[in-house]
Amino acid sequence: MANITFASSPDQFADPYATDWTDHPQKGPLNVPRAVTMGLQTYLYDVSGTALAITIAIDGGPMQISRCAKTDFDGNFATGDGVLQGDSQAGLMPVHLSFNPPLSGVGAHVSASGSVGRKYQALLDVLCSDGSSAKFTADGVLSRQRGAAPFAGAIAPAGVGITDIWFDAVHTDNQVHFASVAINNLLWEL
Repeated sequence: MANITFASSPDQFADPYATDWTDHPQKGPLNVPRAVTMGLQTYLYDVSGTALAITIAIDGGPMQISRCAKTDFDGNFATGDGVLQGDSQAGLMPVHLSFNPPLSGVGAHVSASGSVGRKYQALLDVLCSDGSSAKFTADGVLSRQRGAAPFAGAIAPAGVGITDIWFDAVHTDNQVHFASVAINNLLWEL
């Protein structure tokens, strides 16, 4: 089984591509905030002749696309970042993404809805093409400080790809899940 590596920084990706949730490759720039619907759940890319589909699971709680700004998602991402936010539901991690073909690396900064100053753990679950999986955490503090959200990503070993990732966040003190969890621009490598 694969030995999946945790990426705690975007610097761990050699030359990543980025998905800005507010700029859909087939629909163009999106007016935000807006709900993620079946027509918006898949982002298709042509990367040097390889077709890639990044699909947002919409079978759980409601999903929304917005932007980090004082008038929108006023959190700890960089100003202007595209934001993908999912509402928590019992037994499901709020943000679930799948990749076809599988990626060699993927990650994003993670935040949540809640009181400023609240300590949290960003949770990342990873599933690889060989059936192996891993769970990782990163510590953060909810704030309005731009660019302060923790990064959570994964890098698959050679010959194996990442097929699915799930993001969540819990209160550090009591492990209670937040009402909603958000990620910013997704970084990925084929």
